[in-house]
Amino acid sequence: MRGNKTHHNFVIVGGGTAGWITANILAHTCDDVEVTLIEDPAIPTIGVGEGSTPALKSFFELLGIPEVRWMSECDATYKVGIQFDDWSNVDKEDYFHPFPSIIDNHTLPAFFYNARLRASGKDVTANPSAYFLAAKLAEEHRAPVEREAFPFEINYAYHFDSNKLGKVLREHALSLGVMWKKDTVNEVNVAQSGHIDAIQTASGQVFRADMFFDCTGFESLLLQKALKVEFNDFSDMLINDSAAVVQTAATSLHRESQTRSKALKSGWKWRIPLTSRTGHGYVYSKDFTSTSEVESELLSSMSYDDKLQITDIRHLSFVTGRVCSHWKENCLGVGLSQGFIEPLEATALFLVQQTAAKFADLWRSGQRTKSAQTQFNSQINSLFDGIRDYVVLHYRLSKRTDTDYWNAAREDIKVPERIRELLNQWERGADIIPFLRSSGLDQFYPVASWYAILSGHKHFPVQLDSFEDKLSRFPPGKVQTFIKRCTLNYPKHTQALARLP
Repeated sequence: MRGNKTHHNFVIVGGGTAGWITANILAHTCDDVEVTLIEDPAIPTIGVGEGSTPALKSFFELLGIPEVRWMSECDATYKVGIQFDDWSNVDKEDYFHPFPSIIDNHTLPAFFYNARLRASGKDVTANPSAYFLAAKLAEEHRAPVEREAFPFEINYAYHFDSNKLGKVLREHALSLGVMWKKDTVNEVNVAQSGHIDAIQTASGQVFRADMFFDCTGFESLLLQKALKVEFNDFSDMLINDSAAVVQTAATSLHRESQTRSKALKSGWKWRIPLTSRTGHGYVYSKDFTSTSEVESELLSSMSYDDKLQITDIRHLSFVTGRVCSHWKENCLGVGLSQGFIEPLEATALFLVQQTAAKFADLWRSGQRTKSAQTQFNSQINSLFDGIRDYVVLHYRLSKRTDTDYWNAAREDIKVPERIRELLNQWERGADIIPFLRSSGLDQFYPVASWYAILSGHKHFPVQLDSFEDKLSRFPPGKVQTFIKRCTLNYPKHTQALARLP
């Protein structure tokens, strides 16, 4: 594939978004390898993860694929953040979790200042929705693509059809020289040394490689089944283990540029708008409900328009957790084969990208030793655990007490020690930024995101004192006026999508 520079052979087992993202990163980054992807034609793509983080935008920029070339093919829409609805039955104040951007540097001082005041019992506005440009863009159904005269780019992500995204990624990978084999792996031969010697397929072909990449999903055919890599279960911290998913018509006149996460009786529901349809899913714990109750509640939570052209409801099961070694011998697990954290923060593709990219960087720089493997596994484990801790915090902060599920999700879970300490410092009004940095929590989510979740869930004292100093330091309306004027530089979401071919 690179002429005389090809010295090594990589074999990816499994397609879907994980397999094809991996193929693209390896083919684009490593100039001394030949990449082959083996995809079982009988295994359908799960197609649940249809939202992303801003990392997906960076991925397409790395590959040199502009939005106009892929968004319309994948029925994609823009995403500026997540709206959290009904995560408290104490009050009805919901909140928006934004993707922080450079423009927010003008309003973050006010947000941090007022959030700390509110945490110390002062009556000031501390809902993150009032301090971020992304929240206003979502409220007004605007796209995060600035007009030419406005010289500031902001972070954003996408919603997309995962099956169609896989096809776009496949076409690009093939253009880079990746070889695609439609076949079924029915045997994995492990040598006495512990590495994978070869895999055999149903057609009789035998594949040997310097590195194998396990993208076989929850089956984890190579990493967990063949190499017996230990799995670290997160179910003592995150109790959800199931999801019900359904698609409906795209009927919204003003298409939203946000994902919605609405708390229900035994979990939460996502709503993801695409140009061709709307995706809905109910993430729950089967210990607290039944499939029939889930279907009934999911349908009853939808508006009339959201029930048009409804498809059959699919039910999925999952286990939250991660493997202890993502890179074992000559095998790297990528995607669901290496682990899964429930989709509350849409980090599945981000973890795929990080795993594949970090490995590619090590390979390209010649770091292929046991020591490099150990360091790599530590970094990826830390990434999984950091995201897990942030997701755990959503449930720990929830104020819903109306069902046994919510009481268990909040009170009966194991809370990581650094999250306990974070809450301790927040509750006594301390500046949490030094702790976020010393604990490494700011490596997984920016400081603004930790403030957003703590403030958005209103983790504040019940009794509040009046506070007048806010009038002199941050005059009322100044932040809102600044955000409103910035908002005028962004088009309506439907207008931005109409410009795509």
